[in-house]
This record gives sequence, structure tokens and C-alpha cells, in this order.
Amino acid sequence: MRAEPRLLTGRAALETSIIIAKIIGPMLLVAGIGVLGNIEHYRRLVREFGSSPFQIYVSGLLALLLGLVVLAFHNAWEWSWPVIITVIGWASVLKGVVRIVAPGFVATMIERYARDLNAIAVSGASALVLGAVLTYFGYGT
Repeated sequence: MRAEPRLLTGRAALETSIIIAKIIGPMLLVAGIGVLGNIEHYRRLVREFGSSPFQIYVSGLLALLLGLVVLAFHNAWEWSWPVIITVIGWASVLKGVVRIVAPGFVATMIERYARDLNAIAVSGASALVLGAVLTYFGYGT
């Protein structure tokens, strides 16, 4: 006999959100600071990454794994701050699938991205803000 999956609700769901925010928040916060403080270094890093089919593939596997793990524990669509974690999970799954299924397209997009310092800066600022928000909810509540 197969047991039905149990969705976390109430305090248990919030605790799961807080734990994931404590992990993803600081990671994004530090990544954002790193990018904004070293844009030219990250441009070179992105170019090198985009020229490696192996790195695109492995990063796709890791993104897919991360997204699936997040969604296995957290797939909440209620309009509150934890939905940010669900969106990150689904975005990670999508990113992983695209990197695995369409690596040539990804390499082309990475090269375009690497040419645009503004895009790199916006990515860094976005990671910084998102990381700060999740860190706040993870550690500040």
C-alpha cells in the first residue's frame, strides 16, 4: 500500500522555509558582493565557463539537483516570502534542464552575457538583494 505524500503546513512549512533561506540567502548575498566587487574577474570567469561544454553540463546537473531538492521539501505557492524559495527551486530546475538539453544555446547566451558589463552588474545586484532578503527572513525572524 502506497502512502500519500504529506504536504507541510503551518509552523513545519515555515521552519522548512527558514532553513532553506538560511542556506540560499547567505550564498546569494556573498555571490552578489563578489560579482559587484570584481566585475571584470567575473566576466573572464563567465567567458571561460561558456567555452567549456563539460562545465555547462555539470553545472546543469547541479542546478537540476539543487532545484529538485528544494522542490522536494518546499513547493509552496502561498503569497508570502517563502514563495521566493519555490521560484528559486523551479528556476534552478529550468536552468538545469536547459543547460543539459540545449548546451549550444547556453554557450551562445553566456557569450552574449559576458560582453555586457551592465548585465553582469545587474545579476550581481539581483543576487545581493535576493540574498539579503532571504538572509533576513532566515536569520532575522
